[in-house]
Amino acid sequence: MLIPAGTKPEDKDLNFVDIIKIINPGKLNCEWIAAPDTNIAFKAMVIDYLGQFKLHLGKLKN
Repeated sequence: MLIPAGTKPEDKDLNFVDIIKIINPGKLNCEWIAAPDTNIAFKAMVIDYLGQFKLHLGKLKN
């Protein structure tokens, strides 16, 4: 599990609600390149967290 910056090792059991609480709202409009000619905003990734998680799990299986 990735531990957000500023957390201590004893905080490793953070759940999704805890992660949402520490998201910097000023970063929600930052974009990543998802594919050629396709960008995705951080806000969209947060909203569709489970879909993103499933996508990454699928990549691990391959």
